[in-house]
Amino acid sequence: MQRWTRNGKSFPVMNGGLKELYEILTSDDHLDNLEYIGGRLKVEYKVNKDIESVILWNPQYIAKFKVCDMLCGDGTFSRFPAIAPKIDTKHHQLYVINAIYKSSILMNHKSEAAYDSVFEVIFKDFETFNKDIMADFEIASRNSFKRVMPLADIRGCYFHHVQFTEIDGIRFDPEQYASVLMAGTMQARAGRVMNVVWTREQMKKLYLSQAKVQGEFSQVTQQEISKIKRLCKYLQKKNPISLTSRDDIDKCIKKWISDKLREVKRGPRNQRRSQD
Repeated sequence: MQRWTRNGKSFPVMNGGLKELYEILTSDDHLDNLEYIGGRLKVEYKVNKDIESVILWNPQYIAKFKVCDMLCGDGTFSRFPAIAPKIDTKHHQLYVINAIYKSSILMNHKSEAAYDSVFEVIFKDFETFNKDIMADFEIASRNSFKRVMPLADIRGCYFHHVQFTEIDGIRFDPEQYASVLMAGTMQARAGRVMNVVWTREQMKKLYLSQAKVQGEFSQVTQQEISKIKRLCKYLQKKNPISLTSRDDIDKCIKKWISDKLREVKRGPRNQRRSQD
């Protein structure tokens, strides 16, 4: 990846997304950038509805990892090659398999469907792999790993396990942070933030309306409402949700909180829904 910005070759400005990147990388003028000692990277462009990815890899090299005791995968949305398209770059994922540059993926989403579309290519012959996969706590990637390698054991990375993200005085463990970032709607994200701000036992004793407060119950404070809004707006900058009129947090936050508290009070029948 690094040599793409250092070999003196001039790349055109790209605004057409990952498809344009694929077309440039596979053009005669730039094929030499895919060469390394021992071979040349294969470039594939995958698209399914709004999910796009560019895969740069060496199939023969990846095949050697079938006999490994552990596969490691990690990704970042904060770094990408300098020649990546400059449109929606905050979505571009550089996913590195085994931390080796010979297997890198650029994605425009970090959903399970996006991971499925590339893992089914990279790991198409790994269905009998029955060793360990070391990964972070991103739910989407872990689920996709398990689909393409059902016999493997998914292990959590200790480095990520001990990392906590603190935002506005609220501490998110890695799984919580991944969960709120992966939310598909602002209401779902707000609900997952509430799961961190309050415990389930606390939510059972909370009401939005003062009229319902008596005994051991208490009212949600304006400070708590504001904090949930701030957290959601901050996380929107980290991993944006495509917003619709139903995602207006300023208008809807009180209703979302009321719905969430009602679901928790209803008990086990709605437990799965209330977690979102």
